[in-house]
Amino acid sequence: MVFDWKDFDDWTERYNERTNPEAIAAFSSVILFYGGIGVLVRRGLVDIGLVYELMATSIKGFWGRYEPIIKGDREFFKNPQMWGDIENLYKMIIKIDENPESIQIMRNYFQQLSQTVIPSSHTLFFTST
Repeated sequence: MVFDWKDFDDWTERYNERTNPEAIAAFSSVILFYGGIGVLVRRGLVDIGLVYELMATSIKGFWGRYEPIIKGDREFFKNPQMWGDIENLYKMIIKIDENPESIQIMRNYFQQLSQTVIPSSHTLFFTST
């Protein structure tokens, strides 16, 4: 499915439950998938190296294309952490691109985190400033 929009307002007019339920359902499936992968990595249940090998290109492409929509959702819903696991996943992928040795640092970090209770709003060390 191809999504075409000018800005967040245009997106919300074109793709919502009333005007285009099939499109918004498709988008929701994808964003929830990437969000789920982000949660699994954050909790140490899926190795970041494996995600990098299998999905780095698609994660970077998704974030690059839909970052304005995600940030628009955050502002609209007044929830600055909304879809944070996707953004963190993207930032981890970029960090690995810049320094492949960072995979082991991340693995160690997530292994330690997986042994503790992790709140769903945990933003790791990849939050934007």
